[in-house]
Amino acid sequence: MSIESNSFKVLATRDHIESIKEGSPLAAIEELIWNALDADAFNIAVILHFNGIGKLEKVIVRDDGTGIKRNECRKAFGNIGGSEKRNQKFTLAGRGIHGKEGKGRIRAFRIGRKVTWRTRYQENGIIQQYDLISHNVTIDSVSIENEILPKIKTTGTEVVIESIDENHPSLATKTAIEILCRRFSIYLLKYQYPKIKITYDGKTINPSSVIQQRKKYPLSLYYNHEIYDSEAKSHRLVGQYF
Repeated sequence: MSIESNSFKVLATRDHIESIKEGSPLAAIEELIWNALDADAFNIAVILHFNGIGKLEKVIVRDDGTGIKRNECRKAFGNIGGSEKRNQKFTLAGRGIHGKEGKGRIRAFRIGRKVTWRTRYQENGIIQQYDLISHNVTIDSVSIENEILPKIKTTGTEVVIESIDENHPSLATKTAIEILCRRFSIYLLKYQYPKIKITYDGKTINPSSVIQQRKKYPLSLYYNHEIYDSEAKSHRLVGQYF
């Protein structure tokens, strides 16, 4: 059953929010992928929707992570620079946390003027869903809408970016795939790719495409006055990582 919608303000000045929005469109998508990984997603898909004349109409970032619980959305979205993840080192699944500033959601506006986060989470064994909607003209305000019990019985979040004025041609290039491969290759290898799968515009982000060489080096670790031998993997990337 749907519940009456409401809204809340983002605790930051509009000038500060506008400054965060700067950057490349691909960097905005990268932030949304990191958000999905921080939510322990195993499958992340970035979908570019073009109309019949080749205009970019919509960008979707879909994941099967844990979602955003209804009673946590104000903390997650309402305080720039004070993300709930700031004091976390690891996710519930034991992965390293990436985003701690809460800026990724703002950078989505680099692509379009309307952003919707449709999220499903589990509470007391029940899957629930709602939308978080924000517009560029009221970028410091987020509305909570469409609270329902969904037919889909799995958790996850779908970020939909719409009202796109520029075509952002850089998003639909081979270079975009290569850049994302470099950004996420170490993470994917660390957390056992292909258990975690990222697709971009129908193509899978494959870390092996940017790994030139892999070696194992023995290390000696001192602990409690005893020496323990361990191994570390070295990954040499083709091109620059950052």
